[in-house]
Amino acid sequence: MQGLKDIKPLVTVPDHSLWALLSIMIALLVVGVGLYFWLRKPTRKRRKRRSQKEIACDALKAIDFKDTKKSVYDFSEYIRTLLPEGKEKAFEKLLERLESYKYKKNIPSLSKEDKEAMQKMIKEVTNV
Repeated sequence: MQGLKDIKPLVTVPDHSLWALLSIMIALLVVGVGLYFWLRKPTRKRRKRRSQKEIACDALKAIDFKDTKKSVYDFSEYIRTLLPEGKEKAFEKLLERLESYKYKKNIPSLSKEDKEAMQKMIKEVTNV
């Protein structure tokens, strides 16, 4: 065996697997953070949602008293949202008077007293 001289001594092989693993992990971390912020970015501006009271207030202010039936229906629908405590009886009385303008095909135009009562109540609840 001593005559064999073709076997070479051990050679140290450089091990770069730790650096490769660390560089892959850093690359994945950078890609992950980038994806997180890219997907989290809103595609459009977010609008503030309007509350039911704001919607009702705007609808009451926009009532057109020329269209009697629509104005009575809109008034009775939206005023309930803004009605303060203690005004329920006055509201119910006014609704009873306005019943004659609902549920019929041909209706007369709003009387001056009913129109003024509706406008007064709208003014009271929208200024609160």
